Amino acid sequence: MDSHLSDGTHSTTETQFHKATLADLPLIVKHAISFYEMSPWEGIVPLETNTVIDTLVHHIESDTSLCLVGDECLFVATLVPCALNNTVLIAQELMWYGKNGRALIKPFEEWAKEQECDFTMMSSLVNDREPTIRRIYSRLGYKPIESAYIKEIK
Repeated sequence: MDSHLSDGTHSTTETQFHKATLADLPLIVKHAISFYEMSPWEGIVPLETNTVIDTLVHHIESDTSLCLVGDECLFVATLVPCALNNTVLIAQELMWYGKNGRALIKPFEEWAKEQECDFTMMSSLVNDREPTIRRIYSRLGYKPIESAYIKEIK
Protein backbone atom coordinates (compact mmCIF):
# COMPACT_ATOMS: atom_id res chain seq x y z
CA MET A 1 0.00 0.00 0.00
CA ASP A 2 1.40 3.41 -1.01
CA SER A 3 0.66 6.46 1.10
CA HIS A 4 1.72 10.08 0.97
CA LEU A 5 2.89 11.32 4.37
CA SER A 6 2.43 14.86 5.67
CA ASP A 7 6.19 15.51 5.69
CA GLY A 8 6.38 15.03 1.89
CA THR A 9 7.63 11.45 2.02
CA HIS A 10 5.99 8.46 0.43
CA SER A 11 5.77 5.16 2.19
CA THR A 12 4.97 1.61 1.26
CA THR A 13 5.05 -1.33 3.61
CA GLU A 14 8.68 -1.86 2.58
CA THR A 15 10.06 1.44 1.29
CA GLN A 16 10.09 5.09 2.34
CA PHE A 17 11.32 7.82 -0.02
CA HIS A 18 10.90 11.50 -0.88
CA LYS A 19 11.71 14.00 -3.61
CA ALA A 20 15.41 14.70 -3.27
CA THR A 21 16.94 18.00 -2.22
CA LEU A 22 20.58 19.08 -2.22
CA ALA A 23 20.73 18.04 1.45
CA ASP A 24 20.27 14.45 0.23
CA LEU A 25 23.30 14.61 -2.06
CA PRO A 26 25.65 12.45 0.10
CA LEU A 27 23.06 9.64 0.24
CA ILE A 28 22.22 9.98 -3.45
CA VAL A 29 25.89 9.82 -4.43
CA LYS A 30 26.30 6.74 -2.22
CA HIS A 31 23.39 5.05 -4.01
CA ALA A 32 24.70 6.12 -7.44
CA ILE A 33 28.11 4.60 -6.65
CA SER A 34 26.44 1.39 -5.45
CA PHE A 35 24.42 1.32 -8.69
CA TYR A 36 27.64 1.73 -10.68
CA GLU A 37 29.44 -1.01 -8.75
CA MET A 38 26.70 -3.58 -9.41
CA SER A 39 26.21 -2.62 -13.06
CA PRO A 40 28.06 -3.55 -16.25
CA TRP A 41 29.16 0.10 -16.45
CA GLU A 42 31.84 -0.63 -13.84
CA GLY A 43 33.89 -2.65 -16.32
CA ILE A 44 33.40 -0.16 -19.16
CA VAL A 45 33.52 3.45 -17.94
CA PRO A 46 35.69 4.64 -15.02
CA LEU A 47 33.62 6.33 -12.31
CA GLU A 48 34.23 10.09 -11.99
CA THR A 49 32.63 11.17 -8.72
CA ASN A 50 32.56 14.90 -9.58
CA THR A 51 30.63 14.12 -12.77
CA VAL A 52 28.17 12.04 -10.73
CA ILE A 53 27.70 14.93 -8.29
CA ASP A 54 27.25 17.53 -11.06
CA THR A 55 24.75 15.31 -12.90
CA LEU A 56 22.74 14.60 -9.77
CA VAL A 57 22.70 18.28 -8.72
CA HIS A 58 21.34 19.10 -12.19
CA HIS A 59 18.53 16.55 -11.84
CA ILE A 60 17.68 17.62 -8.28
CA GLU A 61 17.40 21.27 -9.28
CA SER A 62 15.79 20.83 -12.72
CA ASP A 63 12.08 21.36 -13.35
CA THR A 64 12.32 18.71 -16.07
CA SER A 65 13.78 15.96 -13.88
CA LEU A 66 12.63 13.82 -11.00
CA CYS A 67 14.93 12.53 -8.29
CA LEU A 68 13.46 10.32 -5.56
CA VAL A 69 15.58 9.03 -2.69
CA GLY A 70 15.24 6.92 0.41
CA ASP A 71 17.61 5.18 2.79
CA GLU A 72 17.68 2.17 0.48
CA CYS A 73 16.60 3.47 -2.93
CA LEU A 74 17.18 5.99 -5.71
CA PHE A 75 15.22 6.88 -8.84
CA VAL A 76 16.27 9.54 -11.38
CA ALA A 77 14.30 10.46 -14.50
CA THR A 78 14.09 13.29 -16.99
CA LEU A 79 11.81 14.56 -19.75
CA VAL A 80 12.90 14.10 -23.35
CA PRO A 81 11.11 14.77 -26.62
CA CYS A 82 10.85 11.75 -28.89
CA ALA A 83 13.56 11.87 -31.57
CA LEU A 84 11.01 10.70 -34.16
CA ASN A 85 8.30 13.22 -33.29
CA ASN A 86 9.18 16.14 -31.01
CA THR A 87 5.52 16.71 -30.12
CA VAL A 88 5.69 13.45 -28.15
CA LEU A 89 7.12 13.85 -24.65
CA ILE A 90 8.72 10.92 -22.82
CA ALA A 91 9.61 10.66 -19.14
CA GLN A 92 12.75 8.54 -19.22
CA GLU A 93 14.22 6.70 -16.25
CA LEU A 94 17.96 7.29 -15.99
CA MET A 95 18.85 5.46 -12.80
CA TRP A 96 16.80 3.06 -10.69
CA TYR A 97 18.47 1.43 -7.73
CA GLY A 98 17.69 -0.15 -4.42
CA LYS A 99 15.53 -2.31 -2.27
CA ASN A 100 11.90 -2.62 -3.42
CA GLY A 101 12.53 -0.30 -6.34
CA ARG A 102 9.11 -1.16 -7.80
CA ALA A 103 7.61 1.22 -5.24
CA LEU A 104 9.28 4.10 -7.10
CA ILE A 105 7.65 3.39 -10.46
CA LYS A 106 4.16 4.56 -9.47
CA PRO A 107 5.30 8.05 -8.32
CA PHE A 108 7.44 8.26 -11.47
CA GLU A 109 4.38 7.55 -13.62
CA GLU A 110 2.28 10.05 -11.64
CA TRP A 111 4.98 12.70 -12.12
CA ALA A 112 5.05 11.93 -15.85
CA LYS A 113 1.28 12.47 -16.06
CA GLU A 114 1.64 15.79 -14.21
CA GLN A 115 4.27 16.79 -16.80
CA GLU A 116 1.79 15.88 -19.57
CA CYS A 117 4.03 13.14 -20.96
CA ASP A 118 2.79 10.76 -23.59
CA PHE A 119 4.95 7.84 -22.43
CA THR A 120 7.23 6.66 -19.66
CA MET A 121 10.37 4.73 -20.56
CA MET A 122 12.25 2.32 -18.31
CA SER A 123 15.52 0.52 -18.98
CA SER A 124 17.26 -2.46 -17.46
CA LEU A 125 20.87 -3.40 -17.02
CA VAL A 126 22.23 -6.46 -18.73
CA ASN A 127 22.90 -8.70 -15.74
CA ASP A 128 21.44 -11.72 -13.94
CA ARG A 129 18.41 -9.65 -12.80
CA GLU A 130 17.38 -8.63 -16.31
CA PRO A 131 14.81 -11.44 -16.81
CA THR A 132 13.12 -10.51 -13.52
CA ILE A 133 13.09 -6.81 -14.44
CA ARG A 134 11.60 -7.60 -17.84
CA ARG A 135 8.78 -9.58 -16.17
CA ILE A 136 8.12 -6.69 -13.75
CA TYR A 137 7.98 -4.20 -16.62
CA SER A 138 5.66 -6.46 -18.60
CA ARG A 139 3.27 -6.83 -15.65
CA LEU A 140 3.24 -3.03 -15.30
CA GLY A 141 2.27 -2.58 -18.97
CA TYR A 142 5.71 -1.79 -20.42
CA LYS A 143 6.82 -3.39 -23.66
CA PRO A 144 10.34 -3.74 -25.06
CA ILE A 145 11.15 -1.19 -27.73
CA GLU A 146 14.93 -1.31 -28.26
CA SER A 147 18.21 -2.62 -26.83
CA ALA A 148 21.42 -0.60 -26.56
CA TYR A 149 24.93 -1.81 -27.33
CA ILE A 150 28.24 -0.13 -26.57
CA LYS A 151 31.62 -0.39 -28.29
CA GLU A 152 34.85 1.34 -27.34
CA ILE A 153 36.34 3.20 -30.31
CA LYS A 154 39.45 4.92 -28.99
